[in-house]
Amino acid sequence: MKNKMVIYGCGGTGINVVSPYITTPLEEKPGYAKVEAFLIDTSESNINTTKVRNAFYKIKLEKDAEGSGSIRAENAPEIMQQVPNFISEKHPGDINIVVASANGGSGSTIAPVLTSELIKRGKPVISILFLDDNNLKSIENAYRTLVSYDSMAKKAGVPFITLLIPNVSIKEANEVAEEYISMLAMLFSNENHGLDNADLRNFLNFTKVTGAAPGVASLMITDKLGEKYNRNPLSLAMLHTSLDAQEASRGKFVTGYSCDGIFRLNDGQKIENRTVYFTTEYDEVLEMIRHLKDRTESFQAELSGVVNSRIKLDADGGSVEENGLVL
Repeated sequence: MKNKMVIYGCGGTGINVVSPYITTPLEEKPGYAKVEAFLIDTSESNINTTKVRNAFYKIKLEKDAEGSGSIRAENAPEIMQQVPNFISEKHPGDINIVVASANGGSGSTIAPVLTSELIKRGKPVISILFLDDNNLKSIENAYRTLVSYDSMAKKAGVPFITLLIPNVSIKEANEVAEEYISMLAMLFSNENHGLDNADLRNFLNFTKVTGAAPGVASLMITDKLGEKYNRNPLSLAMLHTSLDAQEASRGKFVTGYSCDGIFRLNDGQKIENRTVYFTTEYDEVLEMIRHLKDRTESFQAELSGVVNSRIKLDADGGSVEENGLVL
């Protein structure tokens, strides 16, 4: 039976990336999971049509407040309290994709909480996280988001899988996410020859079948070995277009766990021999965390003079009111 993929757009960036899957639903086709999409945020500012609103869940805040203003702690209690209700209303799929920016206040808090709640329910989940390092607050939020994923993964005892997309424009974000989501819909369709849901659960939860400890892990997707990927992964899933491609891929990696299958083609459809590799590892996340930490220290050093400076002015003969107004 064909799998259902549910995509959750969290926060402003997540909503912008995922909304097209609601306004223009993907046509169901052979070899791809059926796709459904839902949205969640602390603000309605990115909700612009009735169709999108019907898929949207607003975190209720005190005094009808809106948004988190890039402060992750601002609405964390409400987010942690209400995300389980959101999942109960917007039911998970056979595979779930959580999409968010790691830099903001709401999406970067909702995403790890939502991921954790899905894991608690035994639902496979992959998080697509956008990151940039163009200002100190964004960097701090991204760092704390990744550390949150790692901490929550260790508490859950299973890996939290993240697909990291750094420093892209809004247009590029949509294009890159669409490409990755399409490939994941192929991998998790449950229609590939020789590849079933149990194989892919072990691919994501590699600690179950290897000696690796749980933590935040990165997912990489590529069909160009050597150019984009030259490391040995913790787990590996391969999707081939033919038996010849399957045979040519053998022995490419040393890995703790691997599974593979052949993509379902339409009758009469022909496609070049190709293998898409899906790999999990810890190294990329650790490198990103180190990078963000270094950037934080660099920004703090650069800004220290600005932050600590004081404007020294006096009333110059004017009278000063109790509230500070100079007349």
